Amino acid sequence: MPLFLLGKLSRIVSNKQINLVLTSLFVLLSLYGTLVALFARPFISPLIVVNSSIASPNSPNLTLFSTDEQVPDQLVRSLFSLFVLWASALCVGHLFRLAHLPPLFGMLLVGIAFNNISPLRSSLLIRPSWDEFLRKSAFVLILLRCAVGLDHETLRRSFSFCASFGILSTISEVSAIVCVAHFLFKISLANSVLFGFVLASTSPAVTVPTMIQFQRKRIGTQKGIPTLALASASVDNIFSISAFSIAFSIFSAPSGQSLLTLSLFACIQLLAAFAFGFLSAVKFDVSGPIAVFIASLVAAVRWKKDNAKKAFRVADSLRLCWDLFFLPLLFVLIGLLFDLSDFTLPLFQNAVTVIAFGIVCRFLSAFLLSLFNDQIHWRERLFFSTIFLPKATVQAALSPMLFHFAEKHSPIFPNSKDGTIPPHHFLLQTCILSILLTAPIGQIIIQIAGKTFLAKDEKADELASVKMGKCQRETQTKAKLNSLFCLLFGVPLNSLLIWLLLRRTSNEMRAFSQLLVQTCVVDLLVLVLAALVLPVFFVENGIGFDVMAGPLQSLPNPANHFVFMLWFGLFYFSIEGIAVQFIYRYLTICRKVPMDIPKYFGLLSVALLFEFSVAAALSISCYPSTDAQLQRFCYPKNSVLALTPGKQRDGGGRHKLPLPLALRCDPSDPFVAGSFLFLLFSDIFLYATIIICALKIHAYLRRQFVEYKLSKWSELNGQITKTLLIQSLLPSVPLLMCTLGISATLFAPSAGTLLISAEMLITVPLCWLPVANPLVTIATVKHFRKEFRSVGRRVLSLMATRAHSEDEKQQKNAAAPIARHGTIRK
Repeated sequence: MPLFLLGKLSRIVSNKQINLVLTSLFVLLSLYGTLVALFARPFISPLIVVNSSIASPNSPNLTLFSTDEQVPDQLVRSLFSLFVLWASALCVGHLFRLAHLPPLFGMLLVGIAFNNISPLRSSLLIRPSWDEFLRKSAFVLILLRCAVGLDHETLRRSFSFCASFGILSTISEVSAIVCVAHFLFKISLANSVLFGFVLASTSPAVTVPTMIQFQRKRIGTQKGIPTLALASASVDNIFSISAFSIAFSIFSAPSGQSLLTLSLFACIQLLAAFAFGFLSAVKFDVSGPIAVFIASLVAAVRWKKDNAKKAFRVADSLRLCWDLFFLPLLFVLIGLLFDLSDFTLPLFQNAVTVIAFGIVCRFLSAFLLSLFNDQIHWRERLFFSTIFLPKATVQAALSPMLFHFAEKHSPIFPNSKDGTIPPHHFLLQTCILSILLTAPIGQIIIQIAGKTFLAKDEKADELASVKMGKCQRETQTKAKLNSLFCLLFGVPLNSLLIWLLLRRTSNEMRAFSQLLVQTCVVDLLVLVLAALVLPVFFVENGIGFDVMAGPLQSLPNPANHFVFMLWFGLFYFSIEGIAVQFIYRYLTICRKVPMDIPKYFGLLSVALLFEFSVAAALSISCYPSTDAQLQRFCYPKNSVLALTPGKQRDGGGRHKLPLPLALRCDPSDPFVAGSFLFLLFSDIFLYATIIICALKIHAYLRRQFVEYKLSKWSELNGQITKTLLIQSLLPSVPLLMCTLGISATLFAPSAGTLLISAEMLITVPLCWLPVANPLVTIATVKHFRKEFRSVGRRVLSLMATRAHSEDEKQQKNAAAPIARHGTIRK
């Protein structure tokens, strides 16, 4: 028993995540204990004031302790405050990384929490000089990572493109921000210009790790897209910082100096910065990082030529310094500046307006500038337009300077309702909001765009080619038979129900019957598209694939992808249509709201927009790779399939067959998992709407049954409500099967194939749902049952009458020769 427990414990500890958590906890506790013992602080609450100042009764503003006696305690409290902030930000950032969210977003939230929770805020003490030093050090480290991570050969070949792309698009966004801030919100021109250069700069903290990740996965490396993006983002940062520095020197200079003198002085400062490095003595504090970037860029070029391992070790060392120390400190410090007491709804609306206007102008200008490069595809142009969306690092480093400058020069913000909001608070809160909004969303958009619009390297894609064999062929045959049977049964049933709804429904339920016709029409379209698409679902090596094997299989991507999503969207639309029908019935029956068909279609349009967002998320995250090897499946050489006439054999001995790949679902991809979670939450929302409305309608009809006599209208109304409720629960079966199918891919072995048959999990529920819907409607509504029976009796009577007439005709035909023979004998 002890050996068994020891084995279980060893397996638990050997887990990567558990091992990381235990090791990190041990290291943090060791550091904490060392600091507590070294500075003789209380172990439980090390942030309390040990040498508290006692005020003199004669002079309350003076303390009995000298300044020299207070400085050590302030230094120790500042050290412990930074340690607590750093440890908290590091832990929360790791949790956000496990949730596939940007870690800097969680670190920023830690700083906001410490600043806006009064017990935590009162215990912190950070010296301003330490704060400034940490910000500048983090910013220099970011520039170092940019310089070392660049591919200099690609940068040398495309320097003009990167320079124009990083400068002209930045100027367009700065111009848009200045126009909105100055003319719309009445901020002074000096503050608007500085604000534009701070807000327009992209975030290396988001762009650099993402591009390095693309380089490791060899996504877009054939054309050097990650390097071009890194170079363009670096040029954007250098230009924004340099322009901000020059503008800051001009606007903060004494009024007696001329503009020409200030411009010449700024140029001299810039040259001095390139020559001597960090020269804060000449009042040009941010020119030093430019020199650091140029020096590290030149050094990295030489290192990559002299060393066999190039600059990989240096890049890894800088990455560790950034991830473990400077990243949590930089963003937790900028979070400390976000004060929720100053945050109002008008401030949020104004800030979002400025941010959105600048981002839209940057996106459009970047796309237009990318048109001048003929070597990149339109998909890659869309990717280039998204790399400037996230804002984080430069805003965190330069927003304090902007805050102090705006505080000195314009004390009143005139565009607020009460006229008391200072502009420096507006500018600072907008910079922090840009980090909160654009950093996580921008990183997600860049990763989705990179995986969707960029092609992988050929060497990496050879390992990802998909093979199909005998099992997949059998699944395809079964899917064809299943779709054929669904089409044969579903089309007559839906056509019969449409005839019953239009011809055999009472006048008082005519409007609701017309709404049920919509479901039948959608079911017919789903059946026809399913027969044309013939979806085949299977999983191989932990990745789910959707293949079109129907008559439309000859369509190339992206046409087959859109047709496939149209089929799935129509199925999903049936659920939304039922939810809208429930809302419509609830408003008309329970609330007595005068609703007509145009208002119903207005509600349906809102549901269509909701469905479009879900379909867009699935389409972007699961769109197959643009590489030709993933566009069509290849059967192995030893497969039972023979080479069909007209098909070609590739060099590897595989038979090319026209089976285009419609979807590719990798559960390890956070965006695929997020898209399916979005689909799950949307389904939960739809079913919650259906159930709530159904309960309300049922309670109303029950009260009506108790208080009044149950009329025919109420009886039919209750039956149709029950029909809609059952129809709304039917799609839960295929949705559950889809979820099980995606979840099963998580347990697929890394080597080998785990096949999920289409007829067992997904295809059968999706294809037979349009057949089950009319059966449920006919079975649950008594009026339709009677009509269906009468129609059946008529059909049987007609068949019996026809059979009887045929029997009589046969008897007459049989009796005619006998009579003729008797006449002849006579």
